[in-house]
Amino acid sequence: MPRDVVLYSTGHPTTLFQATSITVMGSETPQSLRRNGLTPCEGRRYKWGRSSPGRGLTLAGERRAMQAVTRGRYFEEFSVGERFVTLARTITEADIVSFAALSGDYNPLHVDAEFGRTTQFGERIAHGMLGASYAVGLIAALGLTEGTVIAIVSMTWDFTAPIKIGDTIHVDQTVKSVRGTKKPDRGIIVFEVWVINQRGKVVQKGERTLLVSRKPAQR
Repeated sequence: MPRDVVLYSTGHPTTLFQATSITVMGSETPQSLRRNGLTPCEGRRYKWGRSSPGRGLTLAGERRAMQAVTRGRYFEEFSVGERFVTLARTITEADIVSFAALSGDYNPLHVDAEFGRTTQFGERIAHGMLGASYAVGLIAALGLTEGTVIAIVSMTWDFTAPIKIGDTIHVDQTVKSVRGTKKPDRGIIVFEVWVINQRGKVVQKGERTLLVSRKPAQR
């Protein structure tokens, strides 16, 4: 776990970013952070208290400024064990209908409410690839490799539980490994990824391997 993290309120699970300042979710306290394995930045003063949903308590700068710290990282700016948690997104019926139209997958498990009631799930569920696609989108919104990623080399993915209409998912990812390549201007980063719902259940998980540019001065 990195020493410096940023936490801010999404109305759902606490969100983490590697950064040099901190925003504290209104429901959090120093003690609860430590119980969850988080270490507040040393040498800094924090304001603790309550806030309405969706509004955090900031110490240094706006949320957008803190997010900017993490955007467009180069290969050598990632460290094994770093953890990044995305914003949350609630899955709606419109999401499922739109994904069916986009993909051409009109399996009744996803689009037929009456059929869905007869299944072991008791209702329609989202396409597995909808969850995977949204996971990639939530990660992209962090901007970690914005403008520095060259390609996705590979993905392995497990679908461990259904995503249902009304579920709210977020992504928790950790840097598993980093290694250089034969070409001096790039490197390989492997991320372990967990897609988690509002109950803390892992609904999908896997690994993403990215080819990422090195800093120009170090090529």
